[in-house]
Amino acid sequence: MGIVFAAVVCAGALSLTACSGSANSAQPAQPASTSTSASASGSTSSSTTSHSSASSHSSAAGDVSDTGSSAESSPQTQDVFSLTVGDCVNGTSVGEVTDVPTVDCAAPHDLEVFYDFDLTGDVFPGDSVVSDAAKAGCQAQFDSFVGIAYADSALDFTEYTPTQESWSSGDRTVSCVVGDPNGKTTGSLAGAAR
Repeated sequence: MGIVFAAVVCAGALSLTACSGSANSAQPAQPASTSTSASASGSTSSSTTSHSSASSHSSAAGDVSDTGSSAESSPQTQDVFSLTVGDCVNGTSVGEVTDVPTVDCAAPHDLEVFYDFDLTGDVFPGDSVVSDAAKAGCQAQFDSFVGIAYADSALDFTEYTPTQESWSSGDRTVSCVVGDPNGKTTGSLAGAAR
């Protein structure tokens, strides 16, 4: 139904992977990666990674952590574990990341964090289980955030997911991000209905 990017954070690192299944042939921008203990892949086949993973249908929205800055301000680097709903991200790539370049959402950006939720369990269930649960959780919230059914949307989503290493440190958070696979967006995609 859409291209899915999975990002996983592991002991301070985040990994992003991509999965295909989108009706759209365009691919969303990929999160920037700095590897510490998580990795991300730019493939369009189903794959899983650590900490947070993002899944894309046809968008490349990002996270915003730059507060009070103008739309022309330069990106700030933010710990991937501290991303929150409403943050916008630029220059992302697939793989494990510890820090992501965040910008004011009023400036052109690749991805926007639209939903966070926690997975459960004491034992790491495996990359594919984490990836599937993250994708399902994010897709369940996509329609209400964007204002149109995912299958009908030109936007894509992906998620940052826990890695096995970050899971052992207590990380269970999935951060869902949305964006336009055809390029950067300006402003929030909340209610964009496209």
